[in-house]
Amino acid sequence: MIDIMKSIPKFDEQNLLYKRLEQDGSLTFLSKKHPETQQMKLNETARFILDKCDGYHTIGEIVNEILKEYKGATKERVIEDVINILHSLWRFGLIRWLNENPLLNLFYQERCENCVFKMLYEDEVIDVLQRLRESPHFVNPYIDENVYYAEMLLRQRVFMFMEMFFSLTVDGKNVLTISFSPLLKVEVNSATVGYFYCEDYSVELEIIMKFLQWCVKKMSEINYLLRDIRRLFFCLKNDNEILFEKLEKWNFRYAGILKEELGRHTPDIIIFHFDIKK
Repeated sequence: MIDIMKSIPKFDEQNLLYKRLEQDGSLTFLSKKHPETQQMKLNETARFILDKCDGYHTIGEIVNEILKEYKGATKERVIEDVINILHSLWRFGLIRWLNENPLLNLFYQERCENCVFKMLYEDEVIDVLQRLRESPHFVNPYIDENVYYAEMLLRQRVFMFMEMFFSLTVDGKNVLTISFSPLLKVEVNSATVGYFYCEDYSVELEIIMKFLQWCVKKMSEINYLLRDIRRLFFCLKNDNEILFEKLEKWNFRYAGILKEELGRHTPDIIIFHFDIKK
């Protein structure tokens, strides 16, 4: 386990389209990775932290600098704030890590015996989908994969947590990649599968159950509005009986069928659901 306080962040200026220091000490910038966010602003404290991301200061040293600068602040609160700000800077592409990325274990993955549950960040999602492009996989029948998963749109959607990708690794082998999109309503209590790839359908039911429960828990941690997700929907064209059987073994239940949903003489849509235990 990496000691997060010994991790060293470094400002990656090449990922800025431009920056401007304001009179109030804040920094206005435009991210090259996420130009869709338009102008963003770092307050004086966040800019102070970014200035310390010089490739020499560890997180622990940055925390100590903050404590010297802001008298009366508690160390626990400063550590939390520094880590959260560094997480945001990293997601915008403003910093990279000179050693192992400490944020992965903190925010993105969890080990469970011989398994690793992981939420993929943008670059990982793009790499994984490109690698699996020629492998058998499934996408929601309502979307055009070539358009919906084009890199720019995909990067924006993952960044905004409109679609979240997860992977399951067992004994060092990636066996499952799946994505979920919340079904946005007044009360968000369900999500739908967007992308699905499985390398090994023989994974034990208990592992699958724990993994799906973890995915939903992680979604609720990301967005308070997703705290009540209780059901996952999986829509598939009616042309893969083998996958239907596998899903039922994983406790996905048949919910119904939509006849010629995508137009005349098109495959019917079969809907399965998986209930989350709260």
